[in-house]
Amino acid sequence: MQDWFALTFPLDKWTLKVNANQSCNTPSIHDRFYSTTYEKGNPDLELEKVRNFSLGLTWNPMETLGLSANGFYSRITNAATQVRYGDITTYENLSTTTRKGGEVSMDLKPWEMANLNFSYVYLLAKNEDTDLYLIEKPEHTFKYTMNIKWNDFALIHRGEYTSSYYSDSANSIEIPGRYIGDIRVERSWKDWLVYLDVTNFLDKNYEKYYGKPGNERVFRLGVQRDFLGNF
Repeated sequence: MQDWFALTFPLDKWTLKVNANQSCNTPSIHDRFYSTTYEKGNPDLELEKVRNFSLGLTWNPMETLGLSANGFYSRITNAATQVRYGDITTYENLSTTTRKGGEVSMDLKPWEMANLNFSYVYLLAKNEDTDLYLIEKPEHTFKYTMNIKWNDFALIHRGEYTSSYYSDSANSIEIPGRYIGDIRVERSWKDWLVYLDVTNFLDKNYEKYYGKPGNERVFRLGVQRDFLGNF
């Protein structure tokens, strides 16, 4: 079940958008039944009620530049939420949680063969009954993507910085902020594509949450063939 309201106001190179919606969501099969040594599903999870509000503004002063800003607020009643106590991750219905913040982004094409995208998200995600932060929800997230193409070659570079966040529901264990970057190089020839992926190219040592190491640097060399001629 979902109720929604949306308005869009085009103003020359500006666009203003207002959105509000309300929905009742059924917990996922994963959250209810998935189980491992350190993660336990909860088959007793109940329906949650979500209210979302957002106000966004976009500006496209030229074909090579686009800017956008968006403010948002969500209030979830009986929220099916990931929680962690000690080494065990599970899911519970929390009475009330909120997510509020804003996002700004920029799309830039400085020259014909290059595209750049930057985005920043400010987020406060809290359990309103305890005034504690939800786990693995950084307050600041900055992302960028650089895509350069020259003849049959392409270079794609993505990076993400996240500020510190809490690993446990009691907010007693804080995971430090980190930067993780990936690089992909491609060479296309007729229907073939050869690529080299390097994830976590700086080989950053980090934890996703307490006791769970993040991904190490990984090299992947591959070949693809496109029978539809999309390369």
